[in-house]
Amino acid sequence: MSISLNSLNALGWSLTSLAIILTFGRFWIRWKRVKQVGWDDILNGCALVALIVYMALFAVYFPISLAAELYKLGISQTPPTDSELVYALELQLANAMFFWISKYAVKASFLATYYYVFRISGNFRKAWWFVVIYTALTFLAIFFGALWGCGSPSNYANVEACSSTPLSLAIALQAYSAALNISGDLLVIALPISMLRKLSLRRSQKYGLAAIFGIVAVDIFFNCLRTAYSVDLGLASSTNLTAVWTLCEPTIAVIACALPSYRTLLSSPPKPRGPSYEEMRFRGARMGQSPQKMRSHYDIIELGSINNEPASESSIHSEV
Repeated sequence: MSISLNSLNALGWSLTSLAIILTFGRFWIRWKRVKQVGWDDILNGCALVALIVYMALFAVYFPISLAAELYKLGISQTPPTDSELVYALELQLANAMFFWISKYAVKASFLATYYYVFRISGNFRKAWWFVVIYTALTFLAIFFGALWGCGSPSNYANVEACSSTPLSLAIALQAYSAALNISGDLLVIALPISMLRKLSLRRSQKYGLAAIFGIVAVDIFFNCLRTAYSVDLGLASSTNLTAVWTLCEPTIAVIACALPSYRTLLSSPPKPRGPSYEEMRFRGARMGQSPQKMRSHYDIIELGSINNEPASESSIHSEV
């Protein structure tokens, strides 16, 4: 099964357009309500910028790579020139870098959101720091590991060296990057679950959260498909569905990142609506942040209050 180049571009840019609309909507919602943006919004914006660059690079390098593959399979009689192949290899490396930057900016945005909402819990902060450090280390491992796709970073300008890269090395790089990425995704999903159990949520809110986590699960599924189609020579040579999974993975991640800000997915009960102002003031003094700013994140995320009642000062002390 082969997907045409025009269809791939249409798929990629359609999903990217949706990500752009939802991300700008997120900024509009935040600015309209509290006249400020948080680090979670900024990181979502960074993920979108990286995604747009990724798509632009894909549109340039992939036709050259596809032409080379078609010539190798005997379908086309016109091979790309050596200079075109070198150019495509360089762009492909940059494309892979922006792929991972976009994916990990999404993870960082979710982690920033969790910190704004749940950091009153001392136990949560410890778990949060563990996930942050793990996420940073896996990003560095994957990012710099991609430089060895042709055996060495210096070989990316050498078409012959890249063509003769051992298959075992390519499979190992794909497998370890997938394992690190998926394990990080699972940690990001699991991190807030213990805190969410303490929140008073309406059924519609639970459905909204389930939908967001479901989209993240779909993104993980695309990661598994991309890896399987990349390491299986039969699948890689008989179809270009690898490109489909590769396009879907970062675009869906950015889409999922923007969704929590929409009240249609997460709407809080009328009462109670998060911690009281005095409680926020107490927490703000402990955290070094104004009560207005702390409340703004509760207003945007709209998750309700813990245990359906304001926390007492003693309970805050015990948590922190």
